Amino acid sequence: MEKKQKSKSNICPYAKRCGGCDYQGIPYEKQLALRGAAIAQLEQHIRGTGIVICLENLFSKPMLRSADGILELIEAAGNGPQLGVCLDIGHLHRVRSHGLCSDSSRDFIRKAGSRLKALHVHDNLGDTDDHLLPFVAGCRGSCTAVLPGIKALSAVFLAA
Repeated sequence: MEKKQKSKSNICPYAKRCGGCDYQGIPYEKQLALRGAAIAQLEQHIRGTGIVICLENLFSKPMLRSADGILELIEAAGNGPQLGVCLDIGHLHRVRSHGLCSDSSRDFIRKAGSRLKALHVHDNLGDTDDHLLPFVAGCRGSCTAVLPGIKALSAVFLAA
């Protein structure tokens, strides 16, 4: 991929820590196509193995903050049978705490549907990715909020 000239206006807030990725300054649709192609290439290597590549919701990547965004990326990758979703409940709590996603855990699980293959369970206080044990030290945020969604999850799989 050809390196783009980066200007201050298109540098993401994490670029100082990581050096910035090649996707900065590229329009969303082009980013989606490029990232989808990369994931499709990975998925081709595991076809027939029983392994599932799970795309996790992330705080730092707007494209991956919601179930809708993850599913859009899976679609851009060709909707391969070995692509799934990992719901990180701590990340969802953090994204919701900052007003960056309106999905509740129940909404996220319902939208991900049968693509949901894994839960990354940890808690946080909403400000940082603390990776606290669930229900420890008075932290009730993300784990308490996800319980209704887990009940909905069992309904998704029982109906399938």
